[in-house]
Amino acid sequence: MYRMHFQTILITIITLFICQAGQFDFFQATKGNITYTLNKVSNPTTDQADAYARITKAMDSALGFYNTYTSLSRNLYIVYEPSVSTADGNSNGTIRFGSNRAYMVTATAMHEMGHVFGVGTTSNYKNLIVNGVFTGKNATDTLKTLTNDNTAVLKGDATHFWPYGLNYASEVKSVNDYIFHARIVNAMQKDFYPAKTVSHNNPGIKKSTGIYSDVLQCTLESEASVRLSVFSLNGKMLFKMESGTLSAGSHTIKLSELPLPSGNYWYKVTTGKQEFSGMFHFK
Repeated sequence: MYRMHFQTILITIITLFICQAGQFDFFQATKGNITYTLNKVSNPTTDQADAYARITKAMDSALGFYNTYTSLSRNLYIVYEPSVSTADGNSNGTIRFGSNRAYMVTATAMHEMGHVFGVGTTSNYKNLIVNGVFTGKNATDTLKTLTNDNTAVLKGDATHFWPYGLNYASEVKSVNDYIFHARIVNAMQKDFYPAKTVSHNNPGIKKSTGIYSDVLQCTLESEASVRLSVFSLNGKMLFKMESGTLSAGSHTIKLSELPLPSGNYWYKVTTGKQEFSGMFHFK
């Protein structure tokens, strides 16, 4: 029989994109749910039709990366506005592309999506820029993990961050530049919005307490894998992940968090032949 203590559980499991702890990894991305609406006139000119096609291609590619490597959710409103010199993204969810085709590309679309999610457009971001360095711990730790460099620093100003800010399309040298950008923007959300508390009521756990949702601690009496699932109250599966085989002992997994609407959810934890479930509330 396995004895498991989940001292902090479970809301961030919905928004988990990667967790690493010691010698093992949990890796199961919760797909993002970013969509967009491109504003089009009913009878486009040749210029407009060409712009719509290019913008659509850029946005589809950008969403492919964001929805794969982040857990963000939002509907974006895209506008072709020839008077815009390059492109601009706003925290209200709007992205405008100007007439310069050089900016109707994946890198620019992703860069502007960063602005939509607060980079350079919110006080949450600007307050974390100190002497040219982005001081948010989660994004910094993500950069160090991605680059395998414990000395890596995420630099920034009031508007942009680097590396991997995709501030210029020429920065892109490989697909990792897109992936790392998305992962860092996703981590920034946790820096912008400090961890919320959750409460849960589970008969299988003797101690129930208010908890921070960024760490999951699990103690196993013998070697086992752990499977975690989250459901809406109507039974719809929202997230599922399974670890590799974990050794006996205590394991700490750092999770990523996305601010979500308040509500009630069900979780189920399975290890070996044991299973327990309960409801938790996200405030």
